[in-house]
Parts: sequence; structure tokens; C-alpha cells
Amino acid sequence: MTLNVDWFMYNVKFVSAILFVVLFVSVSRGQPELQKIIPLTPNAASIEKYTETPISYFTGTANVSIPIYNISSRSISLPLSLSYHSGGNKVEDLASWVGLGWSLVGVPSISRRINGLADDSPFGFFTRYHGRTAKKMYDSVIIGGQGSWDYIKDIHAGVTDTEADIFSFSLLGKSGKFFWDQETSRFYTTPHSNIKVEFIGGDFKITDDDGTVYFFGTKETSTIGGAPQGNITTWLVDKIRDGNATDSLIFSYSYDIQVVKTLNTKSKLLWGSDCSQTQSIMTTNNTGAYSVSTITFANGYVQFIKESSVRQDLNGGYALKNIKVLNNEDYLVKDVEFSYHYRGSGTAPEDKRLMLDYIVEKNGTNEDKKHLFSYESTIESPSRLSFAQDYWGYYNGAIANTELIPTANVVSPAGPIQVPGANRDVNPGYTQFAILKRIQYPTGGYSEIEYENNQIYSTDVPRKYIQVGSSLTADEQTPPSSFYSTTFQVNNPPDIFLNNNLGGANVSIQIGGMNCIGCSSLTLQGLDAGNSHINTTISYNLSYYLPNGNYRMTANFGTQPPEDFENFYYIISWFAVDPVAPPLNSYVGGLRIKKISSYDGLGGRVIKRFRYTTSPVSDTSSGDAFGKAYFLAFENYTCIKYLPVGGYTNQSSYRMVAGGGYSQVSHSGSFSGYKTVYEFVDSLGSLGANEYKFTYVKDVVANLSPFPPPASMEIVRGQLKEQNTYRNNNGILVPLRTTRYEYRDEFFDNNAAFSFRTKLTREPVYANGDMVEIPQYDHLGYENIAAWSQPARKTEITYDQNDPNKLLSSVTDYEYNDSHYYRNKMHTKGSDSKIKSVISYYPSDLSLSSSAETARLQLITQNRLSEVLKEEVVKEGNQIKELKTNYKQFGNIVMPEEVFQKIGNGPSESMIRFLNYDSYGNLSSQQKTHNIIFTYLWDYNSTLPIAEVQNANTNDVAYTSFEADGAGNWTDIVPVNVDATTSTVSGSKSYNLTPTGLKRNGLNTSTSYVVTYWSKNGAYSIVGTSGSVKQGKTVTLNGHSWTFYEHLVSGQSTITISGTGKIDELRLYPKGALMTTYTYRPLIGITSVCDANDIFSYYEYDGLNRLQLIRDFEGNVLKTFEYKYQEVQQ
Repeated sequence: MTLNVDWFMYNVKFVSAILFVVLFVSVSRGQPELQKIIPLTPNAASIEKYTETPISYFTGTANVSIPIYNISSRSISLPLSLSYHSGGNKVEDLASWVGLGWSLVGVPSISRRINGLADDSPFGFFTRYHGRTAKKMYDSVIIGGQGSWDYIKDIHAGVTDTEADIFSFSLLGKSGKFFWDQETSRFYTTPHSNIKVEFIGGDFKITDDDGTVYFFGTKETSTIGGAPQGNITTWLVDKIRDGNATDSLIFSYSYDIQVVKTLNTKSKLLWGSDCSQTQSIMTTNNTGAYSVSTITFANGYVQFIKESSVRQDLNGGYALKNIKVLNNEDYLVKDVEFSYHYRGSGTAPEDKRLMLDYIVEKNGTNEDKKHLFSYESTIESPSRLSFAQDYWGYYNGAIANTELIPTANVVSPAGPIQVPGANRDVNPGYTQFAILKRIQYPTGGYSEIEYENNQIYSTDVPRKYIQVGSSLTADEQTPPSSFYSTTFQVNNPPDIFLNNNLGGANVSIQIGGMNCIGCSSLTLQGLDAGNSHINTTISYNLSYYLPNGNYRMTANFGTQPPEDFENFYYIISWFAVDPVAPPLNSYVGGLRIKKISSYDGLGGRVIKRFRYTTSPVSDTSSGDAFGKAYFLAFENYTCIKYLPVGGYTNQSSYRMVAGGGYSQVSHSGSFSGYKTVYEFVDSLGSLGANEYKFTYVKDVVANLSPFPPPASMEIVRGQLKEQNTYRNNNGILVPLRTTRYEYRDEFFDNNAAFSFRTKLTREPVYANGDMVEIPQYDHLGYENIAAWSQPARKTEITYDQNDPNKLLSSVTDYEYNDSHYYRNKMHTKGSDSKIKSVISYYPSDLSLSSSAETARLQLITQNRLSEVLKEEVVKEGNQIKELKTNYKQFGNIVMPEEVFQKIGNGPSESMIRFLNYDSYGNLSSQQKTHNIIFTYLWDYNSTLPIAEVQNANTNDVAYTSFEADGAGNWTDIVPVNVDATTSTVSGSKSYNLTPTGLKRNGLNTSTSYVVTYWSKNGAYSIVGTSGSVKQGKTVTLNGHSWTFYEHLVSGQSTITISGTGKIDELRLYPKGALMTTYTYRPLIGITSVCDANDIFSYYEYDGLNRLQLIRDFEGNVLKTFEYKYQEVQQ
């Protein structure tokens, strides 16, 4: 669950740009209504109060998200925001260009995890091997033969690829992954969806299921060390286009070369021959990095301006300094400034961390919306190249580490041994370095966040071992005896290190100090039925496997023991799980939220505390790992050592590898999840609690060479199963509500990209340049499977607070169409046991006729598959309502044409008609069937409605205030005659009329038209004027007088207004119609409204573009607005 934080900021509560996105009218509403086209008039910018900072309960992370700006074009909206990940900072984390832990969210992108070769490389997975898929070739490898070995050789020579890369994508409002399937030659997404992915000429094109098209063509590459050519790691979006190709966002980028040093994999040779092994080295990565510089949209553009100096924590690259929003007139609408500092005591880039101090909205000397950030500062930040890392990469303060391979327990030919290495344990005293602790909001409030380390109750973490044993020595008895005996017990769980998962122990037996030969009898005897077969005499040091059970060890020196025999020892030792460590409650990597305290600056507060336990009073963690995390891998390897005298020997070795042979399974950036979470809420007293329960499925991880990636179950875990809400009644939690969810999960085996991985285990043998012995390999096949999960049932229970035995309940079942997997049926059963169903139909579900069928097929072609065309409401088996929307192709665009409604068994009746659209998809006219027509004119690059006319057709209206690029159906406007220097009646421009005049063509000669305007130079001439010209009110604005005139014109197919002088607010409409007009400062708001009675209202804005004044048509101030913030209470 991702929840947004609104931080004491104010937002202008009016629409400054209208996005006409036609949505299907839901049957759950009343009568179908006309589309809301005209914006609301401005209200004062509201100052929103901060109340709380929710978290993602399953992972225990706070998703702090600060909105920067919402780009609203004609039909595309792209929100820009800052997001902070609170799961902790890893040692090797490199800050983004907005600071450590922060990211700028909004620009769509594709990144990938390369498996084997890059799929788009000349021999990558997009290309079959001699026309055959990896699955067919894998089957041939299993069979064997020379051809299969040639194929394996080509794999390791880098001339073919056997593994699909995993691509991660982010779009507007959704994200996921996709991969290429060789068998079907197409991409599949996970979660399974109707998103269409294409790879064209090295670029990606993604079409969302609403028809929005994304073009990814800007590519980031990365090279390691001195590699001649790097792989593409990221594709950035160049263009977003709507389904009708009427609107688009264009992205441009700046380029930097960034050089970053990282720690590389290391292996250790444990025993065996002197085969080569990888050493721990610093790897230099050269990345051709792009950062967004401009986003251009229909009514403006956004600039991203970098700092002037290069970053101190990175060789190459710059921090983001400003985000500026400008309209098409280059007027600065918004300027957000970022400020930083660096922490870290070293001088090298790896020693420093870029930290975001604050962001503030500025405009000249005006400043507002400042957010201040404070971080943990008592823990010294480690170098990014530090080995002081826990198993998951977080700082643990172990500065004595000289490598990343941890201390390991392995079973050698001589028995279990411990190989010294790095301390990779979690250390809670160090993991919170540089973590965000406090956010201060513009209006005086603030939030404080308290963290703790993740803990899980699981065996999927590294165990700790100790050495235990039993012994006999003469020192145990004084004076010495000739007979010694003791019993001991072996009780080890199945464990790869302790007993190769058999239970029991591999014991080490040591004897000595008897000063005689054959003078003693040392025995070892099993005492249980399961180990009674063990009854042996010990005469030398050895290793021995003992199953779990009870044993007796004895030493018998007879009746005449030798002199000095009391120095003897008989010791049996073995490794066991450390009983001091918590048996299963263990630390894992990263942080979770312990408490969030929110203060409004006025004395109010809300405090939330979180417990991630199996019950409210338990200390047992409800957390678990997402899969077995193998932090070390062990492999047998055979290399060939050629002898100086000729010939060769096989050199067998056993190697331990860190970093490359294991998988750390994560979920949304976290390494653990919690099945149950409790949230306790206080506000100057306990308010109550919430209990959350989540689905939990582990990934399948194979710790088998050659170590394929885990089979991900991320899609089907972390979903809310149950939420219980309680109120506090004198210290007792009383249930208020319960909501339960069940899910339908699908795994599409037929949409699986089969891959396999190989690893060389024995080198080939050459003699005189010829291979005389073929190499040996491990190989393992796996599949990338598209998954899907959606709610199948929702149960809601409300408890009567006066009678605990009474409750209200409802159950909602959801069904999905197996052809497209959209929800097509929803059945709700209330406490009255009656069932109400809503049935939905999508473009691929119906077959229509005439123009509606043509449009339906075009919707499918545009991939607009998620649009609902028809809904039915059925109650107790009887249809009570149906609502259907027919689409039509208007020129090159497909838009709704008509809405029909059917009640019960009655006929289907037309309710609303959408009569016409302009070429950008803006609605030009609509009507309730058999009612008056509403017509709209658009301007400002066809992004804003400038006129609404009631009771008129599109062909019968015209309007201009000479503000923008449009003419409002008038012709012959000469741009040089537009005047922006003197006073106006509406907007900021007027027009110098000439005798040539302005025309409206194509009118109906049988219709009488009203033409109105404001003039500084008297009435102008209009041919066909009936009667006298009506002169209206004269107003003086900024020292200039304007007079209103009205003409009634009849019998004309073209109306021309001509003369010499200033003119503004020129209208034309049929007699009996009503026209209301609007002017704007684009991206800021409405500047004037002139109603059907030609009465003006004017709106003015301050330096930060907030509403400041409202004036009447004579310039008198009606309202004044001031914005003040509460002082912070420390």
C-alpha cells in the first residue's frame, strides 16, 4: 500500500487547464449528465493541514512523497514529485541528483537486469541460435552429443544467449516487468496485462491498455573497466502520445559521463589445487547518464536546471538546482529550488554523500512552500567502498573487515571447519546512518520518524554456530582411576554445514597423553535404538558421523595402569547451532518504521506506533524473508595444469564465492515482509488501533550451480488479507469494522520465457592445439512466468457499538473475463441476502453495427481495451438498468458519440449526444437528447475552453478576445494588429480594427445572429444589422474607457465587422442563445469571466500565482486574499 503525504502545503483549488478525458458514465450514478467542460471560478488557494504520514505496512516503510508539479496537457497528465525510500541507506548506495534516499518521480523509463548477454546485442536472446530457441537447444544439451557441446562452447564464447533479460518499466500510474519469449516471439508483462511492448530499431514502444503510447529512445549505457563497448542499462521516454494522437509530451535530456567505483565479487579457494580464483577488486563503471532537461506539453514546458558545479560525491554529474514551469508565453509559473550539503569526512568522491536540505518554491523575492529535512547525524557515514556491510549491504560498523566474504562454516574432507572472514552481521547501532528523521512543513507543522531494524521469525537467515563436545581426562578424578565414563547427547537439526541436512553431527575425535601403546580401551557406544549400531573402539584421531541420540564414551586402563597415564585425553567435539542467539527471531537488512509523530504546529498531534508481531502483546516477529537468501555459494571446479615435461593433471578444487552465486530476494526494495502489523494511534490519549494481515508467498530460490535467478512470487504477496479497526474503550480495544479480502492468482505457464544457465566446471584439455577432452558444465533450466492477481472477494463487517451481538455485513464477489482479465462482474450481497450484480463489457466483448462497430474495432486497434462500453445492473436475477456508450470515428479520432439508458424491460433510449469534437479531441458540442445544445470554443493552443454557448450549434458561434493563437471561428485576424500594450476589457490583449474587418463565414442566412463587442472608438459597421445598434454601459479600466455595443444581424452567410479603432471581447451567437466567455493566464488560472449578461469578474494573482484579488467589471475590489503560516512550535 502506497499512501501519499500532504505536507502543510496549499494548492490552488481551481482548474487552470481542462483535461477532457471521456469516461464511461457509471451505472451506479443517477441520470447521465453532460460532460463538465467549463472550469470553476478561482477560490483562494487553500492551506492544507498535515495530519499523518502513513506507511506501507507490509514492508514497514514510509513512502514520503512531495508533489512538485502536475503537468496537465490536453488529455495527458504527468505528476512530478519527490519520493523518499525509508528502508535504510546501503553502504554502496549512490545518491540520485536530488540527494541520498530521494528520487525524482514521474519520467517514465525502462531498466533491465541482464542475464547472460544483453538481449539486444548481436547474439542476444532476441536472436535465435541458428533459428532454434533456447528450449530446443536445452533439450539437445540434455541428450548430449557433439552438437550440444558446440552450442555450449558458443554460449561461453559469447556468440549466443540462453537467458531472457528482465525489463522493468514505469509508465503514468503503473509499473511492472516484461521479458521476451523466444517460443512465441513476443514480450509478456508481469503482472499479466494488455500492455503492448514492441522493440523497434533498438528503441522500445509501449502502448498502454488505454491507448497511451510511450516511445523510449534515449539510452543510458554502462561499461566496466576498460570494456570497449557497454550495454544499454536504461531507456528513457522521448515522447508520450495519447491514443488518438491529439496530444503529446516531449522529453529532452542532458548528457554526462559518470565514473563510479564499486566492489567486485570475490572467491576463496578452500582446498584442492592451485586453480585461479577471482580476487577482490575495485571495479570502475563508466556510465553515459542522461538527466531530463525539458518536458514540453501543449500549454507550456518544464525546465530542469542543474547546479553549476560538478557533484563532490561523483566523478561527473550534477545535482538538480531548480525545476521551473513556464507557459507558452515564457511566463514563469513556478520555480522550485533545491538546496544540499555533503556529509562524510574524506576527500574522495566515495567518501561523500549528497544530502537534500530543503526545497522551496520561489518567484523573485517571493518564497513559499519550504520543506526542511533533517537526518540522523551521530553515525559517521562510511565510504561507499567500505567492507563494513551486513549481509544485505547496510552499514554495520565492522571497519576491521578486509573483504565481503563472511566467516563461513564448511565441511572439508577432514570434517567441519570454520573459514575466517568478514563480520556481516546486522548491527543496529550503525544501520540508521544518514536516514531521514524529520520533515518540517511550510505551515509550521512537522513529522518525526523513529526507526528500528527489521526482524523476522524464520530460518532463512545465516545461522550462528559454536563448537561443543564431551571429554574424558584423568584430571576429572583425584586420585586417578583406571576407568572413566561419561554420556553425551547429539541433537542437531538438519543443516548443510552441520550434517549435510541429515541431522546429527560430524564429530572430531582426538586422543593422546596415555604414555603407552595398547594399554587402554577407548570406546564409543550408541545408547538408543536409532544409534545402537555404533559400538566402536577408538585407537587414533579421526572424524566420524554420529546421528542424533545419546552416547557413552569410556576409557579403561585395566587393573595396572601405566605411569603418568593421568595425562591422557579423549575428546569428541562437533559444531552445533548457537543456543544463545534467538532461535528464529533474527535481524535482517534494512529498517522499518517504529513510530511517527505528527505535529500541526498549533498544539495538536497524532502519534502512530507500529508492532510487527504475531499478536499485540507478543514479541515474536510476524516477519519473514521472501526466500532463502544464499549469501555464499560453494562449487567444485576442475582446472587443467599442464606439466613442463608434457602432459597434464586434473587439479580439483573447492571454492567459496560471495556475490555471484546467491540471490537476495526483495519486494519493492525491502528484504522482509510482515504477515501481521499492528498500528496504535494516539492524539493526547489513545484513540484506537488497526490490525493488518497480508498474503505471504516466498520466492523459489535454487542454490544449485549455476544459480538461476529466483522464481518471483512478488505479484501474489503483500496483499491486504484482512483489516480490523478498533476503538479504545477504557483500555479495551473494541472492534468497529472488519474487512477481508480473497484473491484470484494466475500463473501463465504458456507465457513463460524458457531460459537456462550454464557454468564451466571442468576446463577442456588441449594437445597440439586440438581439444582432446571436452569441458564439463553445470546447466539448469528455468522459466520467467507472467503472474496476475486481483481481488476475488471482499467481506465487510460493521459491529453494532451498543450490542456486540449485532453486526452488518456485505460480501462482494469479483469475476474476470479470461480473455482479457478485466473485471466483468461484481456481485454484492448485503445483510438482507439480496444480490446485486454489475456486469461490464469492454471493446473486445461486444459486436455492434454501423459506425459504432467501426469505432469499436478502431478502439481495439488503438489498444484502448480497458474502456467500458456497456454496464448492466442486475438485482435478484432481474435487469434493472443498462447504460451503453457508442463511440464514433470523428475524422481521425475515436470518441464517444451517444449514451443510451435502459430501465428494466423498457426500451434503450438515447440520453446524451456528443455532437462534435475539434481535431484535438476537445468536445465542441453536446446535448441531452431532445434538449438544448451546449457548444464550446477552445483556444490557448486548444487547451482551454474560452466560450460556452447554450442553445447554439458549433457552426453558429464565434468568439475572440485576441489572447492566444486561436481565432474562435473569426477570420482575417492580422497578428500585428493585436495590441498587448494598452488597456483591455478582457484578458491582456485587444485588437486594432481596420476597414478590411473581421469575418465569420458559413452562417445560416435564415438565422438571426447577435454580435457584441467592446470598443474605444464607437460602434463599427456590420452589414445586415437589423434596426439600430444597441449601446450599453461604458466602463473605465486603468484610465481607458470602453463601451459595449450589440448588433442584431439577419440574412447573412458571412458577417463582417469593419471600421477603425480598438475592439475587444468580440462575440457572435444566434438570437436566443446565451454565451459566457473566459480568459486565462495559462497554467495559472482564469483572469476574467464575462457572463451571458456581459458582466465581468476579474481575478488577479500574487507573485507566487495565488489568487490575490477579485474585482468587479468596474475595477472595484470585491475580495482580497492573504496567506499566512503558523509559526513553528519547537
